[in-house]
Amino acid sequence: MKDFYKIVKAMLLYMDTAEKPWHTFHLVAIALTVGATALALYIIKKDVTRGAHLVYVFTSAVMIIGEVYKQFCLTFCNPVPFYDWYYFPFQFCSTPLITFTLCAILKKGKLFDVLSIYNGTYCLFAAIIVFVVPSSVFTKSAGLNVQSMAHHAMMIIGGASSLVYSANKITLKAFFGAVGIFTLMMIAAEILNFVVSVISDDNTINYFFISKAYGPVFIQPFKDAYSHPFLVAMYYVVFTEIAGFMAHSAYMIGKRRRRI
Repeated sequence: MKDFYKIVKAMLLYMDTAEKPWHTFHLVAIALTVGATALALYIIKKDVTRGAHLVYVFTSAVMIIGEVYKQFCLTFCNPVPFYDWYYFPFQFCSTPLITFTLCAILKKGKLFDVLSIYNGTYCLFAAIIVFVVPSSVFTKSAGLNVQSMAHHAMMIIGGASSLVYSANKITLKAFFGAVGIFTLMMIAAEILNFVVSVISDDNTINYFFISKAYGPVFIQPFKDAYSHPFLVAMYYVVFTEIAGFMAHSAYMIGKRRRRI
């Protein structure tokens, strides 16, 4: 068992210090993501429907493989294996594991279109935030850093492709469908924040960063200043407004191209 533990720990590739934002690793990740996104958009331009499906298959596969690696290593990297619920894959940026995979399976249809709008707005924006401010995902594990940046890179690649695919399909009804998906995800996150903290007696559970119990997060000043319901409502409204702006911008660009 000790040998197995050592092997798993070696897989995490621990470093002396945590990776720093805007240093070599981060800049290389940005460059690779920009290049891969450009390639994905080129594929989409050649064949929108088939291209979107291919991008979903690739990005969801990479994210699933990365998540399996992450969950396996974090569970068995200790002498006595245990599961840390903090890393359960239901953060905001974990939702593409569900939505991208569903799109890869569905291939096309109304649900595919609604999920694509969600992926191209909410998910894309969330991934961009992490790429700009990655300090919350950088650790002393080089393996986890690569997994995290690869995951968020797939979100950007798939999200940008989704937005281009959706440009000619965005309607108010379809956008509200995407809002509905985000709403369900937030409700599920709040339920999990409460239930998991009770069954595991662990107050560090903080899915979607909206847990009432968990304190030391980057939004702590806001948590101190406002009530929990108000903070969650503002979180919901801000993300939805930005998603709406992104969807509207894509729609207007698509409309202009159709006229040409």
